[in-house]
Amino acid sequence: MNVRKDRKRGRKPAADPVHEGEKISLPADEFEGMVERCREWAEYKDRYLRTLADLENLRKRFEKEKRDYIDYATQDLIYELVQVLDNFDRALSAAGSSDDTYRQGIEMISRQFREVLRKQGLEEIRAVGERFDPFVHEAVEQVESESVPEDTVVEEILKGYTLKGRLLRPSAVKVARPPAAEETVDGGIPGDQPRDA
Repeated sequence: MNVRKDRKRGRKPAADPVHEGEKISLPADEFEGMVERCREWAEYKDRYLRTLADLENLRKRFEKEKRDYIDYATQDLIYELVQVLDNFDRALSAAGSSDDTYRQGIEMISRQFREVLRKQGLEEIRAVGERFDPFVHEAVEQVESESVPEDTVVEEILKGYTLKGRLLRPSAVKVARPPAAEETVDGGIPGDQPRDA
């Protein structure tokens, strides 16, 4: 009955459904065409999945760049403000240990200024007493010392800072080294007096 309606409307009659386990015979060229289309679809699917993965990676990279931009957009400004902070330290060291209100005012402003910069992610690099680290310290001088181990920072000349974990400015430091061996003039034992001839 359905076949008659399909023929009246000009359509080909629907094929009988295939039951599980039934074998279908196809001409070889039609079978090869189906296999080729399956390969093409598999290739399209693979391309699609790879493109989706590439888009996801691109989205993640853009998100990271956006976060980095937001986090470090103020880096140049904070670097300039760190130099003002250095001047506060110089003013406090020049004022000495007097208890006048002028010094107390500078100390209060310096503490407040440091707190504002700390909230923005600025942190001081620990230096004195630490082992020299070329990634965060800049050695400007070596000092002979027997009292501290070799490659230990003995003095900080200029404070270093990190901004949200990234180096903003390295600490300028003096680093300990072992004392040089005494040199003798005539190749004898150090401390021996040269013999008169």
